Amino acid sequence: MKKTIQTTLGVLALLFGLSGKAQINVEVNAHTKHQVGGKSTFDRKKYITVHSANFEADWNGQNGGGSAPGRLHEITRTYDAWLSRETGAFTRAITGFSAVQINNQNLAVSEGFSYPALADRFTYEQDQDLVVAAQEKAYVTFNADGFAWGRRAAAWVKKHGNGGTSGRPRPSFIEILNEPVFPLVDFIPAGKSPEPLDRIFNFHKNAANTYKNNVPASGRPKVGGWTTAFPLLDKRNFGQWNDRWKRFIDIAGASMDFYSLHIYDQPIYGAGNRDWAYRKGGNIEATLDQLENYGFITGKKRPFLISEYGSQLNNNYRERYTASRDWLSLRSMSSMMMQFMERPDQIVKAIPFVPIKAEWAYGLAENSPVTPGVGFPYSWRLMKNNNEPNGTYWVNRNNPFGADRNVPNQNYSYTELVRFYQLWSDVRGTRVDSKPADVNLQVDSYVQGKDLYVIVNNLYRSSKSFNLNIRGTGNNAVEYVQEKHLFCRCQR
Repeated sequence: MKKTIQTTLGVLALLFGLSGKAQINVEVNAHTKHQVGGKSTFDRKKYITVHSANFEADWNGQNGGGSAPGRLHEITRTYDAWLSRETGAFTRAITGFSAVQINNQNLAVSEGFSYPALADRFTYEQDQDLVVAAQEKAYVTFNADGFAWGRRAAAWVKKHGNGGTSGRPRPSFIEILNEPVFPLVDFIPAGKSPEPLDRIFNFHKNAANTYKNNVPASGRPKVGGWTTAFPLLDKRNFGQWNDRWKRFIDIAGASMDFYSLHIYDQPIYGAGNRDWAYRKGGNIEATLDQLENYGFITGKKRPFLISEYGSQLNNNYRERYTASRDWLSLRSMSSMMMQFMERPDQIVKAIPFVPIKAEWAYGLAENSPVTPGVGFPYSWRLMKNNNEPNGTYWVNRNNPFGADRNVPNQNYSYTELVRFYQLWSDVRGTRVDSKPADVNLQVDSYVQGKDLYVIVNNLYRSSKSFNLNIRGTGNNAVEYVQEKHLFCRCQR
């Protein structure tokens, strides 16, 4: 933490929806190290992540101009966040070309763009630890042939370079398919039959085995799945657990390097009110405990990759941008992340789903009830175009706001979701013992040099007050306190 005055002990308190009156006791023991499975530090590469890559087109016009740093620099360097997931280039390559073609041609041909030409993005390779995923289009294109996926994925990985003009470095993780059951089973077009689950899971097994057999183990990106959209293990009295995750582990678990999930709070307000549909808190704990336990019983225990998480209001897709909607995502993001932080030995990465501009959503069917190619942008995004009207609107996705849409730093502004990165920008260090008297207050603490970071988050849906007791600082008096308090005064 940067300080403007000399301190003996600095304290940064991150507060979420709390007041400071003494009621619930929160205890921090700054002299007692907290270690879980050999992990005891705040790993920003694992937790402070952005659903984007340095080569993504959404950063066009956001990389600064002249001596002014752009928003890509601000997110990665000022807020110290890691670029962590991309799902387009990999899909384009493996669905557009055979393994032989991918092997014999430049990666720029396979992916449709030249990475070596993006010289201003090379510096952000040091801020990137990437997950890539193929969309369900790959499953359909290969007619459920996992062997074909494995051969093409292997050829694609081996075409990567060492950075810069040699080509971008390999990703760290590959998800075989992104949310395959969502479009292939749960929400299929009229007149089509759902795809058999066992066929999807065998696809994953064959894909992973073929990929591993064709890429030497040294430097090989880890592969896993099945990137479930909404686990809901207890649905149908745990019938969904038996049909889906249990069955996937039985069929493909031995072939996976990790299990990947997407976890969302899904409140609905107004008509059809469903404000009970929250996953943060006990639901996440039960979900991860059940997966871990069954993996342990079967000898197929694997770490978790949470490649998307946050909140979505399912009845608010076709509405203009509002800051209050962002607040619900911010609340879920920090709450869920603090739960993942309790499992540092089990979570390999956790990525809040906050696309950058999300202008690809203009053409999505759910955003385009008028005609294809027009609609709303995706509701949850890091930036919004300054020319977006305040009311209901439809725009053409190919040229939504005119020729100035890529003017450096000028035609876009941050949404409220940037506050997640601003809030957590300083936290780092060694984890120390901390505990609340009420389990619905999440508490965590870290020490870095002379600085103590204390995080308190309120899982209740009403304001709570607390009393902070800090022990273990010896004779060092607290001389400097900085408080970051994220809360909402907005109307839903």
